[in-house]
Amino acid sequence: MPGSNVLICDVYQRYLANRMSEVSQVASAMLVILFAAVMLVAGQLYTESRENKSVRIPTVPAVQIAAVPL
Repeated sequence: MPGSNVLICDVYQRYLANRMSEVSQVASAMLVILFAAVMLVAGQLYTESRENKSVRIPTVPAVQIAAVPL
């Protein structure tokens, strides 16, 4: 078959193109996961640093109930 070599090359090229597409999708997914993890850690560190720097106002009860003996 004279055209079978061309057909095999075409199928192989499509296989390689699909394979590279899968590799790039996996790489993109890994970058998204890494970015999300970094953002979670950064958010946690930011929250902790804000807790340490905040001015703490002592709390007092607004109303004290007096017990009156009967």
